[in-house]
This record gives sequence, structure tokens and C-alpha cells, in this order.
Amino acid sequence: MDDKNRKFARCIENLNNNHIDGTINLDDTVLMTKAEAKHKELVEDDQYKIANQKDDAIMALQTQVEALSAKLTTKKKPKEGGEQADKKKKVQTWMSKPPKNGESKTKNKDGKTCLSLV
Repeated sequence: MDDKNRKFARCIENLNNNHIDGTINLDDTVLMTKAEAKHKELVEDDQYKIANQKDDAIMALQTQVEALSAKLTTKKKPKEGGEQADKKKKVQTWMSKPPKNGESKTKNKDGKTCLSLV
């Protein structure tokens, strides 16, 4: 690793150490903002050059994908039998059977009345 890359790596390492020591609150947004500022500073001082603009864009996208993936894995999943299950209630078989000839089009079972549409 050359000296130009070491300056950037040292900056990130110092941010991490300050976070561990409790001197700064470091979340992904703060880290990326500070890293971007340091990168810009190094580029402006001609101390750091981007090898390839496409590589830089790919790295930025990878970082965003990883952050989004981390957020998705931390979201709570619905429990079995929760709200999702209530929305997908199955029709009981006695409700879906058509009435025989001469039978009433309504059926009563367990206090529920069902009108046959068949």
C-alpha cells in the first residue's frame, strides 16, 4: 500500500478509534460523509488519485447495497399466524359446497350464516 492510500486508511482507522473511545457517534451516514470529505481533500491536494472512475462508482454502489442488505436483515419478520395469516384465511369446505336441489341457499354453522353463490 502506498503512502497515498495509507493516509486515507489512517483517517478511517482514526474515525473508528474515536468511535470506540466514545468521542464521536459513528453511524454509516457519518462515516461515509467523513470518508468522502477526506477523499475529496486528498484528491484536491493531489495526494490521491482515482485509478478508474468506473471502479469508484462500483465501490460506491457496493457499499450502498451492503448497507441496504444489512437494514433488510435487521427488520423483523412477521410471525406465523400473525397479520399475514389473518389476511389469507382459507374458505372452509362446508362454505364452498353448493346446496343440493331443494336445499336452502343459506347454511348455518357455528353461529355463522353463509349464502351460497353457486
